[in-house]
Amino acid sequence: MNGQPITARTGIKTKLTICFFLFVIAAHAGPKPSSPLPPVAQLAPSRELRLAGELFSENNWSACRIECLRVLSARPDSGPARLLHALAGARAGLACTNTLANLSAAEDLTPVMRAAARCELADALLAAGRIDASFDHFLRVFKSTRSHLLLRRSANALSSMIRDHPRLAERSAGLRAQLATFSELSPAAPIARSPKRALSGLPAQWLISFYRTQLSPALGRRCSLLPSCSEYAMQALRKHGLLGLSIYADRAVRESSIVQKQSNPVWIGGRRRYRDPLDEHDYWMERDQ
Repeated sequence: MNGQPITARTGIKTKLTICFFLFVIAAHAGPKPSSPLPPVAQLAPSRELRLAGELFSENNWSACRIECLRVLSARPDSGPARLLHALAGARAGLACTNTLANLSAAEDLTPVMRAAARCELADALLAAGRIDASFDHFLRVFKSTRSHLLLRRSANALSSMIRDHPRLAERSAGLRAQLATFSELSPAAPIARSPKRALSGLPAQWLISFYRTQLSPALGRRCSLLPSCSEYAMQALRKHGLLGLSIYADRAVRESSIVQKQSNPVWIGGRRRYRDPLDEHDYWMERDQ
């Protein structure tokens, strides 16, 4: 009788230990490689989407979508935020074909943004077995885009689809020759790896994400600095782990003096804010690593 509680506690400890190691292994294994897209700076050029863009570059789809929703709550008409939200959803395996179709024809987006949406739409249609529709969208990107990454992505997709379904080559005269010429003139680009995130700061990041999505909209934007203190903390924690807390504490101490000096002012949404980016205060950590 006395041994049963000890055995139960031992079993619980064993399960918790196994879960912990599985979490660490999954985190270090990294995300699966994704189809290439143009640099995030072209898809999300605004300052307010910088964090969402960084999360997208790290293949952190769910966090990227949450950050995009935060931006859309303040600016529902933000085309880049809608695009990044849909792209992250498609990469996460969510049904976004209707949204991507609308974005591929949205006039408030740049040609590169529309082409990126069309490529993701073509991928989603291909995964759903709609081969002809997918082929037509990839073909449209191949014939119109000026983005080399999207051009190569569409060319690879078209070549693969024609190899599996030769009848598709008849949908565009001379397409085989165009694809062969492109393949000869354009060597394959190296696969870019997603940057690794510091895992030790994840719990604090979850708390800050909760604040940014649930509390901040109700309290309103009060921070006078750019990026805001919560975004600054997220960047520091993702980049440096728990050491990011000390960097954020330094930011909190300096905030009043920055506002008092009124250095590096910028006007955003009719408000004057003061630039204080992370890379101006963690360069010494980069040098030591």
